[in-house]
Amino acid sequence: MNFDELEDEFYEDLNGAITAVSRAGDDLLIAFECDHWHDYSSRLAVTICCSGLVESTVTPSSTGLLSRADDHPLLWQHTERHANLYFSSPPSNEFELLGHLYAAHTKLFSDWRSPSEHIHATPDILRAGYGLLADGPTRAVAAYRDAAAGFLRCSVVPTYTPSAGNLLLLFDECFVICRHVSIPQSTGIG
Repeated sequence: MNFDELEDEFYEDLNGAITAVSRAGDDLLIAFECDHWHDYSSRLAVTICCSGLVESTVTPSSTGLLSRADDHPLLWQHTERHANLYFSSPPSNEFELLGHLYAAHTKLFSDWRSPSEHIHATPDILRAGYGLLADGPTRAVAAYRDAAAGFLRCSVVPTYTPSAGNLLLLFDECFVICRHVSIPQSTGIG
């Protein structure tokens, strides 16, 4: 069995579970079990190998979702060009501006990334009238710039571009960002 087959055949009612998570060098090994889709009286157990680990929140848990993506808000941090957003004037209402910035963040990232990962402004920093407003992937910085447009003057400064080729593996609320996903061996059907 390969990962494509597991991803295609697995669905929520198969009682999926991450039973163990371990590291082997740059690889993350996920012991995954579910009811077999052809024989509901047996369980399928495989090890999912995530090579070139970048980021992970995976822990042993039940899951009804198993999917792979190459474009997702979680990935932008690791795949998209980054920039800094600076401001050079104080806003008339710093709390209203922060509300607009947080709303723009939530529209882009939902609950996948915390606003504090990208938005650096506080009421005190905003009252000072200059500084770093936000940073992060360019689509996030563009959304923050648009949200701040009616409140202050901003400048976008490109910073770096992460290396290409990362992908995302989602398990309900847990995720892995890595370079490659495979199933090196099945550990059997029980």
